[in-house]
Amino acid sequence: MPRAEEHACHAAHLNARVRGMKSRLFSRERLDDLIRQNSVTVLIDVLLNSPYAKEMAEALTRFSGADAVEDGLLKVHYGNEPNFS
Repeated sequence: MPRAEEHACHAAHLNARVRGMKSRLFSRERLDDLIRQNSVTVLIDVLLNSPYAKEMAEALTRFSGADAVEDGLLKVHYGNEPNFS
């Protein structure tokens, strides 16, 4: 495959991945509503009924409350092993 075609294919793949990840994000309005709820329990319920359900369910087997939310969302964004270095 010529280099220009390879680059275009790679760019299209990345674009599709970014669009897919973006589709999982909550809207600004939804985030504001969750913040106003001021309840970790409500946040967990919302996450368990969202595209983040799998990661939240797994996190809840190891943690509870805010720790479970943090663990679940870290898994969503960084995979199994967060790497902050």
